[in-house]
Amino acid sequence: SSKASQASLDCRSMAADAAVAAFAITQVDAAFAMTELQERPRERYRNSDRDRDRSRDYERRDRERDSGRDRRDRDDRDRRDRDDRDRRDRDDRDRRDRDDRDRRERDWDRDRERGYSRDRDRDRGRDRDCDRYSDRGRDRGVPRSLADELRADRGENYTRGRPEERDDAADHRDAEVESEPKRRRKSKWDSGDPTEGVPDWLRDQFEQPKPPPGPKLGPGQRSIKIPQAMVGKVLGKMGATVHEMQDQTRTDIKINQDTKEAGYSYAIVTSSSNNEEDLNTAERLIHEKIGGPMVAGITAAGGTLMPAKEIKVDDVCVGGLIGRGGEHIKFMTNEVGCRIQVDQTKDGNPATVTVGPGTPEQIAKAEKLVSDKVADILASRAKAAAAKAAAAKAAAAKAAEAAKAAAAVALPASAYAVNEMVLMNSGEFAGNNAQILAIEDEDITVLINGTDVVVASPSELIKCGGGAAAEAAPEAAAEEAAPAAADPEALASELAAKREELRQLIAKPENATPFLNRGRLVRMKDAASADLGWGILLTASKATAQQWAVKVFVSPADKGQIRTLPLGRLQAISKVRTNVAEGLGETADSIPTLLGTLNKVKNHKKFSKEGIPELDPVTEMNIKAGAPAELAAAIADLEGQLRELGHSVA
Repeated sequence: SSKASQASLDCRSMAADAAVAAFAITQVDAAFAMTELQERPRERYRNSDRDRDRSRDYERRDRERDSGRDRRDRDDRDRRDRDDRDRRDRDDRDRRDRDDRDRRERDWDRDRERGYSRDRDRDRGRDRDCDRYSDRGRDRGVPRSLADELRADRGENYTRGRPEERDDAADHRDAEVESEPKRRRKSKWDSGDPTEGVPDWLRDQFEQPKPPPGPKLGPGQRSIKIPQAMVGKVLGKMGATVHEMQDQTRTDIKINQDTKEAGYSYAIVTSSSNNEEDLNTAERLIHEKIGGPMVAGITAAGGTLMPAKEIKVDDVCVGGLIGRGGEHIKFMTNEVGCRIQVDQTKDGNPATVTVGPGTPEQIAKAEKLVSDKVADILASRAKAAAAKAAAAKAAAAKAAEAAKAAAAVALPASAYAVNEMVLMNSGEFAGNNAQILAIEDEDITVLINGTDVVVASPSELIKCGGGAAAEAAPEAAAEEAAPAAADPEALASELAAKREELRQLIAKPENATPFLNRGRLVRMKDAASADLGWGILLTASKATAQQWAVKVFVSPADKGQIRTLPLGRLQAISKVRTNVAEGLGETADSIPTLLGTLNKVKNHKKFSKEGIPELDPVTEMNIKAGAPAELAAAIADLEGQLRELGHSVA
């Protein structure tokens, strides 16, 4: 029983130990579970922090990679640009070096051809001359020692120690040399061929230098020779003149100055469309700038050149031959292609017209034009003089008939008074007015037409105030002479009609619009035909399908105003074009600026004498339809006739 109780106690002890162990295990599991529950959020937080740090690392790495790539791309781009720049600089330097080397080689070749060969030929010729003269001296036996001189005094033949070897051939050569005349050195005043008498090996040094060749031309090109002094005038300030020519003619104009050492250059005119009319227009504009074609001006023309020729014309024909503003001379110059210049002596002697130089065809055509123009002027003057003389003769005849009819009863000498105006009734001066100077019995001394003094009888006189019939005679004579006296008025009206016809031709849109540039000076009239004077063109636009309108700044009575007028009110287009900034003229604030610009042009010293120059309708506006040349010629003739009659021409 003790053993059983002991065993029971042991069993209970073991069960208690097992229970304690189980409880301990349970407590440990619970503690572990609690610890796990507490650590789980912390682990989650740690994981999120780690993920955030990792994402930040990834972003930083990406940024660094991108920035590194951008930096590398930028560096590569800069390196490529630097390499390209260095390559361009190297190419430019190589090209300049190559050009310099080629130029030096050309200079060396030229010097070698001109100088080295000349020196070499001269040295070779000098050697030959020395050899020839030394051989000749040996053949002639020039004394070389005292023995030779003694032999020469004795008359013995000698040759350097061998007097017996002197032959007849040497004597013959001596005779030829001694008989040869001494040559005189040629100078620059010698006439004839400069290479005459010059050895062949020196002939190339005496030949006249050949002119440099002209430029090579391709299709659609033309070359015009320009004096070197006129190149700047053709180019203009900063190329403005040549650019304006290019715009007007739709061509490309380049100046080739390779021949400037010869005193001239070439203007190469190129038309991309190979348009002959554009080439002719460009050629005409260049000739106007240089004052006419130069000698052999156009390469394409060719032909043999003739010197200038002088033509004598009557002094009274100079005005009509030159024309208004030189338009007739310009027209003839452009027509024939050579220079035509009028030299007026202004002393009553015949004037000289110089034609040329140019080809024979140009000279002949210019002579014909000048002769025809002079013939037309003389014929017009003769016709006007004949009409005037016929009218005066008819008036005098009718006055004489009226005076005879009125003189039914002759008045005595006592019926007249000194200084009284009378009419001659008969004789050489019938029909002329006279003034009584003195009365002695039946002899009356009269002054006829202020020049002739005659003694007449009372029967040869008619009182200008005596009777209705006598009074009607001078009135009838005056009425008959009225057409001759009114001739200037008829000429003035005809001149006004011709000017208006030419103005309407210029104002046509197809003729005027190519020259309506902003800033160009134009002369306008308003709706009441009042002259607004010269103004500055601001804009030109189509108002309707058939009508153009121009916006101009004018200053009538020195009051500036901006007006819009139809193109038909255009009176003249000037050659002058001002620089008007864009936007100027849109508001009234710009009126003082425009007024100052216009007054500056009007008061310029260049335009103080002859006024503002106008575009020529024939040579500058190039108007073909409507016969502007004939209108301009008729206007110039009418103006010349009015000036000869003592009337001013506005």
